[in-house]
Amino acid sequence: MDRVLCIFGSSTTYGAWDFEESGWAARLRKFLDKRNSSNVLNSGDWFWLYNLGVDGDDTKGLLKRFKAESEVRISDWESKKII
Repeated sequence: MDRVLCIFGSSTTYGAWDFEESGWAARLRKFLDKRNSSNVLNSGDWFWLYNLGVDGDDTKGLLKRFKAESEVRISDWESKKII
């Protein structure tokens, strides 16, 4: 089963000041991309990760954009899904 991961947060999620790997969310994305590429024949078990971290974001800002950001990522993923 395919999974969509939307990671929200502030500068820590965004990857600020991690000049080598662009933060923990980018590191997780890199790990999942490797996993996905080694799992090419089993396309029903993929992870899609969206880093939606915004430098300086707070809870109020996140709540304002949460629904719209989630919906567009999920609809984008569903439109590309091969049935």
